[in-house]
Amino acid sequence: MLDKLKEIILDYQELKLEPGISRQLEIKEIPTKATVCIGVRRSGKSTFMFRIMQLFMG
Repeated sequence: MLDKLKEIILDYQELKLEPGISRQLEIKEIPTKATVCIGVRRSGKSTFMFRIMQLFMG
């Protein structure tokens, strides 16, 4: 099971995502806590978080 999860994560890291619309939002980080994005359905939460992940991962 652990090997399958590693494979999924590695495959996902190579995936190229559409850039979406750039947003000017402030992200307040709290040490040792997860960053979450909340909002109504289909408002771009996942796209926004994927963009943030790409910024931090390079």
